[in-house]
Amino acid sequence: MSPCVMRRLLSAGAALLTPGAVHAHALGARYDLPLPFGVFLTAAATAVAISFLAAALFLRGDTTRVIGIDLRLPRPLIHACIVALRGVGLAVFLVVLAAGVFGPQRATDNIATITVWVIWWVGFLLVSALGIGLWQWVDPLRSLHAGLERLGGTHAPATALPVGACWLAPAGLLSIAWLELVSDLSEQPRSLAALIALYGLVALMGAARYGAEWFTTADPLARTFTLLARMAPLELRPDAGLRLRPPGEGLLASSAWCCSTACPKHPSGPVCSMPSVSRRPCGAVCWRCGMRVSI
Repeated sequence: MSPCVMRRLLSAGAALLTPGAVHAHALGARYDLPLPFGVFLTAAATAVAISFLAAALFLRGDTTRVIGIDLRLPRPLIHACIVALRGVGLAVFLVVLAAGVFGPQRATDNIATITVWVIWWVGFLLVSALGIGLWQWVDPLRSLHAGLERLGGTHAPATALPVGACWLAPAGLLSIAWLELVSDLSEQPRSLAALIALYGLVALMGAARYGAEWFTTADPLARTFTLLARMAPLELRPDAGLRLRPPGEGLLASSAWCCSTACPKHPSGPVCSMPSVSRRPCGAVCWRCGMRVSI
């Protein structure tokens, strides 16, 4: 063993044997709240009580509440907006890949890492939840899949998704969280570009085999942004225009679930737990027990 390696091992052992103070957050100093602790407890209990009261008043039965204002727009204008969103999504996707491979390999100097983790994963996510959900049209992988379908012309019906396919989405979301918070690959532009390309390849292969329902069932990003879009006060409808609604109203709509048929073993809920923007059944498989149900 070389002397250099020995010194590093001894330094590491000494650091483990003599740990210093470690802060769990960025603020090392203690901060005392300006109000008494009992006031915070009372406010928290009141918020929970109001939530239960609102649920008891407004979530009765299976009746659908429609609260909102429809802003009619010309269909050519809506179509032009959707085409522009698809073009922007594809352009940003290609720029991120090119910048990650050929750009500077320092995270703070590369537009790829800044675009992915700051502009998109923070900024666009907040816009989707607090403003309007546009990921359905911005998603470059959906646009690529739609383009490949048009180039291929007629094709055989897509294969039904296997049992448990819906669990790929939360597993993928946990992997993305690990990549962002734990792994050093998130700060390496070339590695990040390679992971994005791999993610896109898997998504396109899944969509080629199982159809567009891959995105509404197994794709973690599509499912995440679909859920956030239902919290937003604005909704873009291709057949109508813009809809202005109270925040979170989309979560209460009966059409928020892609499958309305209940499983015989679980009659209290829909077959699938996935909110769908396509308003079409994603598959006749109960997400709880895996039983196939005819829809």
